[in-house]
Amino acid sequence: MLIGFFGKLFSIFKSFVSLFFITSPATTKEASLEACPESPEKDQTCAGGILSPAAASVSDAQLASEHLMPPKRKTSTASTTAAARAKKTKTEGVMSAKLRTRATSAKSAKSESSYNVRKCGTWFQTYEDVDDKGVIGPDGIERLCADLGIDVTSMEILVVAWRLRASRMGFFTKNEWLDGMRTLEVDSTESLQALLPSFRAVLDLPAEYKDLYMFAFSFAKEEDQKSLNIDVSWLLANQATFHSAYIGKLLLTSLSLQHAKGMWTLLCPEEKFEHITPFLEFLNEKNPVKVINRDQWRSFLEFSNTVKGDLTGYDESSAWPVLLDEYVAWKRSKA
Repeated sequence: MLIGFFGKLFSIFKSFVSLFFITSPATTKEASLEACPESPEKDQTCAGGILSPAAASVSDAQLASEHLMPPKRKTSTASTTAAARAKKTKTEGVMSAKLRTRATSAKSAKSESSYNVRKCGTWFQTYEDVDDKGVIGPDGIERLCADLGIDVTSMEILVVAWRLRASRMGFFTKNEWLDGMRTLEVDSTESLQALLPSFRAVLDLPAEYKDLYMFAFSFAKEEDQKSLNIDVSWLLANQATFHSAYIGKLLLTSLSLQHAKGMWTLLCPEEKFEHITPFLEFLNEKNPVKVINRDQWRSFLEFSNTVKGDLTGYDESSAWPVLLDEYVAWKRSKA
């Protein structure tokens, strides 16, 4: 009896196991077909409910991709706007820094020039004539030379007059002073004094020296109009020889011999001009002319640059002024 009871219990257990764990071939095949996508090749990619190697490799690749590269998230509008604003703020900050740098550089360059028009005007008043406002006269120029540590007849003060484009010897107008000093970028005695070495170096700059040389003729000529009494007397005494119109032109375009010799001495140092000493000696000994005209003045500079001290390079057929031909004849007679 007990054996019969256990036999029935075993049969019930066996039925239970068959119901939950064992499926028929037809049921297994239908489940496999439902798991596979509809395609003509589904019988080749699925077999008995098990994925083929090709399908399995694709599935594995998809899972790996989804694991390594998570899906992109859509950036919110608020975060995008905040990022754009931050970028714009950063760009504006960089631009502002660049502008500040440029402004600082420009300010530094301006300060380096150190020229101040008001300071220059006050400086002018230091030497201004008390009786003739707006002008520095001979007394003021003498004080200026003393402050600069140079002689009133030095080449340096002539260079200052040239830089100021002064119209009268011994006088600087306020406009000439302000314009010239602005060009030089100086507004004090100390800053002008610092330029004195460069003024002396003009002798070594042919183009600038020639401009200074020709300026000196006009500069001295203007003053010379008031000191040509002797020359005028000589010309008036020879009216029979010279036409009155020529006399007037000669006075306006010529420099008295005395002033010319003074300017030549100032502008032509012996170490650079071999002819200056014998030429002045010739003028003093022979006194060939009473006045020096512009052509004679200009020609002496050209003659000094092309003809050596021993007269090598002199060509008698060249159109030199008669004054220079006479000088050559005199020098040869001294040899």
